This record gives sequence, structure tokens and C-alpha cells, in this order.
Amino acid sequence: MGKIARLIVGAGLVLVLTGLGLYFLRAPIAAAAVNQIMIRQGLANPDAKVADVSLTRLTLSSVRAGADPSAPDLTLENVAFDFDASALIFRGRLKSISVGGGRIVAVFDEQRAMSIAGWKRKPKAKTAPPPFSRLSVNALEVIARTPEGDASIDLDGAFDLKDGGAFKLSFGAARAGFAAVSVADARGELALDLSREGAAEISGGVRGAAATNLGVVSADTDISGRLESWRGFFGESAGGPAGFVDFTVHSSSIETDSAPHLAPIASQAAGVGRILAEGALRAEFDARGASLSVAGDTLAIRTDRGDVIKIKGNAAPLYEYAGGVRRISFSGEFDMRAARGESAFSAISEDGGPWRLDGTADLSEFSLAGVFLDGLAGRFGGEIRDGRFDGAANVSTRLKGATIGRLHVNDAPAAGAFSVSLSPGERTLLAAPAEGACIAIDRASIRMDGIDMETSLGAASLCPSSAPLVSINWGEGGLTRIIGGLDAKTVNFRLGRTTLNGAPPDLKFTLDYRPAEQTTHIKGELSGGRAILNGALTLSGASGEFTTDIVGESLGADAALSIMKVAQNVEVETIAPVNVSGAARLAENVVTFNFDAETPSGAPLGKGKGSHQMETGAGEAVFDSGVLTFARALQPDRIIPALRGVISGATGAADGTARFSWRPNALETSASINLENVSFTGPGVAVTRTEGVTGSLDFSSMSPPTTNGDQTLTIAKIDLDALKLENGAVRFRAPGDNTIEIIEAEFPWFGGAIGVYDSKVAIEGRSAATLQINDVDLGGLLDYINIEGLSGEGRIEGVLPLSVEGGKARVNEGVVSSKGSGVIRYKGNAANAASQSNEQSALAFEILRELRFEKLSATIDGPLDGAIDFNILFEGHSLIPVKTGGKTQRIDSPVKYRITINAPILSLIDQAILSSDVKLQIERARQSAEEAKRVDN
Repeated sequence: MGKIARLIVGAGLVLVLTGLGLYFLRAPIAAAAVNQIMIRQGLANPDAKVADVSLTRLTLSSVRAGADPSAPDLTLENVAFDFDASALIFRGRLKSISVGGGRIVAVFDEQRAMSIAGWKRKPKAKTAPPPFSRLSVNALEVIARTPEGDASIDLDGAFDLKDGGAFKLSFGAARAGFAAVSVADARGELALDLSREGAAEISGGVRGAAATNLGVVSADTDISGRLESWRGFFGESAGGPAGFVDFTVHSSSIETDSAPHLAPIASQAAGVGRILAEGALRAEFDARGASLSVAGDTLAIRTDRGDVIKIKGNAAPLYEYAGGVRRISFSGEFDMRAARGESAFSAISEDGGPWRLDGTADLSEFSLAGVFLDGLAGRFGGEIRDGRFDGAANVSTRLKGATIGRLHVNDAPAAGAFSVSLSPGERTLLAAPAEGACIAIDRASIRMDGIDMETSLGAASLCPSSAPLVSINWGEGGLTRIIGGLDAKTVNFRLGRTTLNGAPPDLKFTLDYRPAEQTTHIKGELSGGRAILNGALTLSGASGEFTTDIVGESLGADAALSIMKVAQNVEVETIAPVNVSGAARLAENVVTFNFDAETPSGAPLGKGKGSHQMETGAGEAVFDSGVLTFARALQPDRIIPALRGVISGATGAADGTARFSWRPNALETSASINLENVSFTGPGVAVTRTEGVTGSLDFSSMSPPTTNGDQTLTIAKIDLDALKLENGAVRFRAPGDNTIEIIEAEFPWFGGAIGVYDSKVAIEGRSAATLQINDVDLGGLLDYINIEGLSGEGRIEGVLPLSVEGGKARVNEGVVSSKGSGVIRYKGNAANAASQSNEQSALAFEILRELRFEKLSATIDGPLDGAIDFNILFEGHSLIPVKTGGKTQRIDSPVKYRITINAPILSLIDQAILSSDVKLQIERARQSAEEAKRVDN
């Protein structure tokens, strides 16, 4: 027992002595304990100085920590902890904490992770109620040290977890924040009133500028709000904090030149330098999520040039987040240079996935990057993924104007469905009609700065190729590219005094516009079309390639045509349509060109070259045929339409040079033609064939035909079937009034001559001439006619007025008479037969056995290819048989002998000649076969 008693007394003495030691050494022990706690929390170089400690209160005169002891990041003054010993020991709770002042430097990295003097929040730490019931802070300065600079925050206030409290906060920063978001020249004040019931009232204001990836935003904003329970921040309210905050924006602006995504509207053409916002926003939040809405009627967004966007406040929240789903909704009115009207859209993103977008637009005006629309209505939708929008739009609009460098497109109603891809980060926009579709353009007007040019299209379609129709890149080295095909029903084009009207060729092209260089390059293919150039030439069926370059004030172009049909734009063509191929170049408003020409069937016609002044509409060209050999594939009537039905089956050769000059609504042509032994069927039906035409012709104009003085052609033969004219010559002139003045067209004929002299005939329609017969041997003529028993002697002359219409000739009351006396004899079978019929017939033929005439005259009237009326009068003497006394004697008696005939005389004569000429029969058969082949071809 004694040992036990001594042990108990000894233990008590130790406890008493230990207790006395703890009491007198309580300050250093408390300081050591606080330092150990700070070390365990990760604070660097902690240093806590205890001013006083009791069983209910611990007062620290200072608390410091930080990597640099000479400039600690944590400096607190007069920190007091009130506690109940049992609560502190068994529950780890304090009654209150008070901070008499100090300074805390909170360091943030780019990932927003915070550290204070070495302390860092554990990533998985959960919000829990504070280990105290009351907190008071007096003149505490918090420095938020960010990658972009420091922000200073002054904090005063106190609160009790049961009774509430109030705090006041003021802040300022010259520049602070992160690479994505930073502030400059920012300042503000906030007041927080924590009620006993749990609600929290917030009020204050913020002013300054914030730099984001959208640009630099300057703001002057009042803030007010209410939390349903401020205790939710400490995990003491079910569901966490909930409430709202209102932001009243008195003025907020963004400088567009600081916003890469706003480059299209910040361009010089758009002229927007600043965007301002006025209105009120409300942020609402609870445990389920948060939303941002327009408070009041509208949120107004304005620009420094007077544009206004009014975001409606009666729609769904602008932004909403709940249950992993984010939503954006917008409904607004536009009164801007770029857009006027209404638009609405909504977007949704689930579980951090892409945004799905859907919207409508009903705008009376819209413009973007030099494109101006007069009305835009339709729907659009798509997806935003990784900062890129891909979607589709179905719209109808009228293009009021579009500017691509110096090229302007105006007044073009259009409609269609489009796919659209927009990447603000890459500064690109891609657009194309829906697959298999085209943009229908009712009409369009095109002009170019610095060039007197106007173009209008009608009923056009713009179709994409395999690439997007339009791609726009507004970044460095910006490029606008259009790849597609243009098909229009009508075009009216004017460049200077050069005009082109009709249906243009279909175009497949690539257009590149580089705004920084002010260059436009167009390359493509053309096909088809039918248009009239300067009212004079019809161009159709084109096929080829072209390039066009617009550099500054200059326009240049090159074209290579594989084929194009060229024809005169007149009712009656002087020259038949031809196919041309070749190349053309436009430089300094002058087009130079060269071409090869051929008939539509492919027969070569020659080569040409020329130039055209775009500003004046004047030009010239020279065409050289080379030697053309006439054959089945190449005939004069296929080159000169006026010869169709007039001549055919030509042989021989010709060469020529044609010169063309033109000006607006006028075309002048001249030509030199050489003919070498050219033969042909015709002209007309009256002439069977013309052979051996040789000579040179010089035309000062081809429309109407006008010659340079008199022209001469030699003709080997003109075959009229019943009448052959050989080795003649024609001398004529064309005065330019669609007539030909025949000075002399003469052929030797039976010892005399037959011809046309000093006559004027029309090229088109009905023409008339006078055929003269001079000093022709009657005997030779009758021998040629070759009627059995018919012969004669004498000389004749005559005048036969001819009219020609539709290729048929007619003699109109012609007169043939004898030159002096002569003899006509007929002793054929008809005379013998007549002598057996009756005395009168016998007497008539008896007189014709030998009628010596002093005068012979005949009138001739009728078509050469039909029945002709002949009235022939012989005045002279003949031996007439007279019976006297049973004897017959011949008495030389004066006679007047009339013969009237109505018959196809030329045909009969031709048959008479043909029946006795086997060689001629063979030649006629050959000609008939060739003519049949020509008709078939």
C-alpha cells in the first residue's frame, strides 16, 4: 500500500508540475502547434506569433507564410480564435475567427488552379460547413496574381452562421486575367447582405474592360441579386446555392479591330469600329443548373455607325444549362446596314457534345463581305463542333448587289437550298447548293468599275461542281473562290459600243478574287449559246476555253475556240453561215483574234485575223480563202445563199480575199475573187449549164454587192439546150443598189452576135434585160436547128425583151427581122403530105419551097421553158404553080406569107437536135445523174 500511495502521490506531483509548465509555456506551445498545422496544410515557411492564449481564446499577433520569408504571400494581423475547449477537442469547432487586417496573395495559373503561400486545394475536396460559427474580417487585402497581372481586392465584414451578416468588397486591376479572358482598368464594388433567414442580397457595380476571344469588351454594369440561402455555399442547404443575379448594362462596348471573329464587319467596307450593348440580363442558378436571360423588354446592341439589334426579352433564356444539357435561344430584331428584319434560332448541346442549331430569318435587307441582299427569308440548321459550323439553309432572296473586286453583280432574285460551313477560327466560309440542285436566278445585272461595261442575264441557273460553289477566306492572304457552272437563257452585254444580245454560252468556271492584291482571275469552258454581236453577226454553238484577269483598273482575257458558228443577222444572207475555230485576246480594251473557217459540213474555207475596239465597238478582219476547188462538199451556193436554186454542180477553182469592218449596228464587207474555169448548172432553169467562167472580181462591198468599176468575166459556154452560146464575155458593174449593170454580155452566134447591152437587172426578185441579135446568118441558124428540108439564106437581127423571175425566163413581145433580102426554103415530108390533102395546104407549102423575101419580121412572146407564140411575116416573091389548059406553070408572084405557131419551140428544137446527136444524149444522161446525186446530198 505504501508503495502504491507513494506512486499516486508521485504521479500527482508530476501532473501538477506538468500543468504548471504547460500554463507558463502555453504561448510557445500554441505557436508550435499552429505552425505544425500550417505545415500540414502545405504552407511554406509558416511563422505564427502568439500574443495570448487561454482556455477559451487564442490570439495571434501575426501569421506569415510564403516561399520568400522577406516578402511572404500570407500576412495576417491580430487573428483571434474563440473556442470552447470541449467543442474544439471533441468536434474540431471554433466559436469565431476574427482577422484584424493583412494581405493574402492568391496565385492562379492558366488552368485557374490557385495556390496561397504553397497551399493548394485538393482536387477532390468537397464543400463542407466551416469549423467556426462566426467570421469577421477587417481591412483584408487579397491580391489575385494571374498570368496577365495582379488584381487587388479589399474585403471588410462579418457574418454569423446563425444570425447572418454583411460584407463589402472593392476591387481594381490595371490588367489581370488569363490568355483567354483578361481585364484591364477594371474596378468595382459589391455589397453582400446575409439575412438571418438565409437569403443573401447582392448589390454593386463593375466597370472596366475584358479581353476575350471575341475581342476587348468595355462595360459599365450594375449588379444586384438574391440567393435563396447563402448557407448553401457552406453545404448547409439542401441542393446547394440557388438564386439570381441581375446585370444592368449601362454601357458595354467591343472594339471590332480587336476581335478576329468580327473581321467581316470590321472591314473597311463595313466600317463598324465599335459595338455597344445596353439593357439588363438575369442569371439564375440552382442545384440543377443555371440560365442567362434578358431582363425587361429587350437588350439593345448598337454599333458606332447606328446599327441596332434588339434581343427580345419574352423568349426563352439566352443560355441555359441543366442536367448536362446546354441550350441557347435567340429572338431579335435587326435595324442595321448589314441586316434589317427578324431572326430567331436555338441551339442545344448534350453532355459536352457539339451544338445543334436551328433557326429562321425574315430580313428585308442583308449584307456581308460586299454582298447585299434585298430580302432574305428561309430556315437554317446545322451543327457546331470544335468551333466550326456545318449546316444547311433553304432561302429565297434578291441579290441587290455583290462586289468582287471591281466586279459588281446587281438585281438578281435567287432561291435554293444550301449547305454552309463556317469556321471563324480558320476564317473560312464554304457554301454550296444542296446535292443535285442549282441556284435559280431570275435575272442579274453585272458591271465593272473603271470600264464602260453593262451585262444583264435572264432566267439563269448557277450550279456547283464537285467543290463548294463559294469559299471565302478572310484571313491573311484572303481569297474568295467560286467554282461552278452558269446557264442563262438571255444576255444583254455592252462593253463600250460593243453589244451582244441573245442566249449566252453555258459556262463552267473557277473565279478567284484576292482582295489584298485587288485581282480577279476567271478560268473556264464555254459551250452552246446563240447571240447577236453588234446587231450584225449571229454567233452560236460555241465550244472552247477562256481565261479572264482583272488587275487593278485593267481587264484582260484569252479565249480558244474549237468551234463557233458565225452568220449574218439579216433576213437574206449574203454569205452563208460558217464554222470558225481559233483564238482571241483582250488587252487594253482591244480584242485581237485569228480563226480558221469551214462550211458546216467541214469543207475548209480559209483563214482570217482581225481586231475589235471594245470602247468604240469598231473592228476589222481580213479573210483569205486560199485556193478553193469546187467539188461535191464545196459548192458556191453553200457559201453564197443567193445562189441556191440558181446554180449547182460547180467545178473549177476560185480564191479570194474578204475584208470586214464594223461599227455598232453596221457591217461593211469587201472582197476580191478570182475564178478559174468554173462551170456549173444554171443559172436558173433556163440555162442548162454554164462552163469555163474565168476572171477576177473586185467588190468594194458585198452587202449590197458593189464593184470597184467594171468587171469582166469570160465564159466558154452557155448551154440553153436548144441554144448554145460559146466563147463569150460579160462586162458589168454592181452599183450597190442590189442591181447589176450589164455593160456588155456578148457571144458570137452564127456569123453575128447575140448579147445583152447597157441593161440593168435586179439581183433579187424580178429582173429584166434586152437580148439583142445582131447580123446573124439565117442559113447557119436553120442548119443548127436541123429541121429536115428547112434551109435559108439572109441575115437577121432582133430585140428580145427578157424578164427573169424565180429562175425562169420569158420573152416579152420580142421582134426579129431580116437585114435586107433573103430566101427561106422548105422541102420536107410535111410539104409532100400537105400536097395530098387540099389545094390550099398544097399552095402554102409550094410557096415555102423557095420564098425570096425582101422583108422578114417575127414577133415572139412566151416563156422559154414553155409554149411560145410566134407570128412570122414574109414579104417577097415565090414561084406559084398555076394550072392553065391542063398544064401547070409557075408564075413569079409577090406574096405575103404569115405563119402563126404556139408551141414549146425550144423544147422541140432541143429534141430535134438530141434525136440526131448520140454524144449529146450521153452527156445529158450523165448530167441528170449528177444532178440527182446533188439533190440527194
